[in-house]
Amino acid sequence: MEIAPNDRLLAVGYAGGAVKLFRWPSCEYVASLTESPGSAFSVIFSPDGKRVAAARFDRLVRVWDVASRREEANLSGHVNSVLGVAFSPDGRRLASGGATFRDAVKLWDPSSQRELLSLQADGVFFMQLAWSPDGNTLTATALNGLAHFWRAPSWEEIKAAEKEWQSLRPLDSQMRR
Repeated sequence: MEIAPNDRLLAVGYAGGAVKLFRWPSCEYVASLTESPGSAFSVIFSPDGKRVAAARFDRLVRVWDVASRREEANLSGHVNSVLGVAFSPDGRRLASGGATFRDAVKLWDPSSQRELLSLQADGVFFMQLAWSPDGNTLTATALNGLAHFWRAPSWEEIKAAEKEWQSLRPLDSQMRR
């Protein structure tokens, strides 16, 4: 359950898979974003309140545009259930918490629907994720209470790594011929 930054909407995820919006604080029903099967464990609004994301039992992170009620992204990559989600303070990155140590946290660009990186950590069931206010630190807490902290890569670091990767691709494709 999450209240939008403008205090006008409430998003609720249900065990049956629905994600519904209600007016806040009257709790008057507004819309259902999805009725698909698979529990919605965690829902969160983007910092600007324009998008809502849900962590789902079916290994997906789904992101909707609040105004149009349309699905913007269907992020797939976790091995098991996705248990938590958190938008970065600028809303440009989305972290999702997995059920295993191998994919404890995945970092996404929801606009391009790309996985930026996958983090491993001790423990299982990473339900609680949070960003520092400056967006430089990401934390995830496992079911056993162990908290992990990572320095989140800046967009400049991500772009530099992508540029380096792109420069390697032509060599790789030439070697296959």
